[in-house]
Amino acid sequence: MEREHPLHSHRKLHIFLITVVVGALLILFLISNGMKDNILTGGSFITKNDNKASSSSQISTSKLGDIEFKLEFNDVPSIDEKTKLKSIEIKADDLNSKIKINNDELTLKETRNIELVIEDFEGNVKIDDSSVSLDGIGGSITINGIELSTKSEMKIIFSNLDYSTLKIEEISLSSIETKKGKGKLSIGQKMSYELSNEIVTLTEFNGDLNIGQNNQSLIYFEGKVTELQVEGEFNLKLGQ
Repeated sequence: MEREHPLHSHRKLHIFLITVVVGALLILFLISNGMKDNILTGGSFITKNDNKASSSSQISTSKLGDIEFKLEFNDVPSIDEKTKLKSIEIKADDLNSKIKINNDELTLKETRNIELVIEDFEGNVKIDDSSVSLDGIGGSITINGIELSTKSEMKIIFSNLDYSTLKIEEISLSSIETKKGKGKLSIGQKMSYELSNEIVTLTEFNGDLNIGQNNQSLIYFEGKVTELQVEGEFNLKLGQ
């Protein structure tokens, strides 16, 4: 039997490899072309259409881990948790609440436009759309630029202090749920959506929040969660 020349074998192998590569590229092109108008969010399949989004059926996905997001919303949810935070800055037009530091009452005479900053706080934090309450231990407290100090740990207590703006850095909260409202939700670099009549639920939030920025009755969240859910005219679930 006549043996095939090695050059012919190499030529057939090259033709075969070229065919496989071209076929794979064609398949990838068809897949990307068919899905270029879709976004897979990790819990729901969102279809973009004329700058509007509508959710389809849920699909099974593996756990994504922490979800980076930003949320601007017109409803300030009620928060009441024992937690830790790096700093809390409270601005108020008047001191309408008694502030106790190690059981001593702080008195500010004829002082308006209060700016109160507490660092490294651990304890109970209670927030609603107009007031804030704290009960716990703080690393330091500064009032209108004057830092107060004590020899022992600093026990800080006040209730229902009306604020004009409230800024918190690096707070951990187990669960947050808004009422139906309007806002804007951004998830990483993948999706941005205008909320019109939805409820937002955040699970295991770690990050910053800001209320009353630029004299607006809005709350801003920025950080990470393990689960994020939107319910209403638009439905979305990401995470666990």
